Amino acid sequence: MSIYQDALRERLKLIRESLNYSKSKFSEMIGMTIQHYTDLERGRRGISVDMLATICEKGNISADYLLFGRSGSDGWEATPLGIALREAPNEYRVAVENMALNYINDLTKVHTGSSIH
Repeated sequence: MSIYQDALRERLKLIRESLNYSKSKFSEMIGMTIQHYTDLERGRRGISVDMLATICEKGNISADYLLFGRSGSDGWEATPLGIALREAPNEYRVAVENMALNYINDLTKVHTGSSIH
């Protein structure tokens, strides 16, 4: 297990406990069987993007915190772009995120000398 998986596992447990939820109640809230959630919290199972999104939405936490331990005030969410995106409809946020990821990937390819296809 990587240090990222260990950290994610620990933050999941911390979030659940900070909500004063049992594993059973938390797993029900996020639409997962208790066995699946227990495996996730113990590091026996990975997390899908859909499940990450569900946990973040239902637990009212950011993926940045869950994955990397950073709070919103530490990252781009506090910038004018982050604030505008938070207020925008979901389809706009997704479109902007995709454009930003493509732009960063293109910049990385240019910087490393790889051709862009």
